[in-house]
Amino acid sequence: MIHRELSELLTERFGQETHWPDVKQWWAVVAEVRQLHEMCLKCAEGVHAALPVELQSAQLLSDLREYAKHFLPLSLPKKLINDSDCILDANGTQLFYIGAELSWLVNISRSLGLIPFQTLLKLRTTRVRVLGASVAASTIDLLASLGCEDISFVDDGLIDPSNIPRLPMANVQNIGVAKSQALALRLLRRNPYGNFRAVIGKAVKSAEELLSEQDVTADAFIADADVIIEVVDDIQLKSYLHTVALAKNQTPHSFSLQI
Repeated sequence: MIHRELSELLTERFGQETHWPDVKQWWAVVAEVRQLHEMCLKCAEGVHAALPVELQSAQLLSDLREYAKHFLPLSLPKKLINDSDCILDANGTQLFYIGAELSWLVNISRSLGLIPFQTLLKLRTTRVRVLGASVAASTIDLLASLGCEDISFVDDGLIDPSNIPRLPMANVQNIGVAKSQALALRLLRRNPYGNFRAVIGKAVKSAEELLSEQDVTADAFIADADVIIEVVDDIQLKSYLHTVALAKNQTPHSFSLQI
């Protein structure tokens, strides 16, 4: 019944465009949306007995109810269709996909019970600024997979064969590609609605040190940061970053990775 209703609404809104090959991908996502819809209905109705015993903790049930409050209105057939759209993916190819809000909720659904829902909400809008997209790449990839949607990173390095074992975005097909560019492509394939900004250049202490149009000053790059991740090997820049971060009125957490 739902499938027929969705098909009719889909054709009504998009017409012949619903015959694109990637509509099959959309239907695969919708199948998961329907499963989550049923789960959310049970939570909203207080049918706790339907949940496994290990999932019946007070915190998890509270999170599930909060999740259901966000999810249920967006997963109704007409709303689902109206929010779905044709967007450009990271390669510039047209992609038919569910809307941004529902996409985020589907993405974080497997984290419920592991991370509080309010934490995931906050993470979504946390502005993460990363200096170095090599050692930190796995951390950035994890943040995006947990629903963080505002990540910028600067790095002027290129992928080489030795990077393949440790960088999530590295493979034999993209050796020689800028690390920042490859990472941005990977993140956008996780979430086509994310604000992932790749800067292919160097971060420097002052405007006098800028050597190319791609380079950025550290002050400008981290000006709006909520979280700073730095993996630079220039000790002067590293020290400067910590000084700048601590001097900000709203001090971001500076997370230093050893290299």
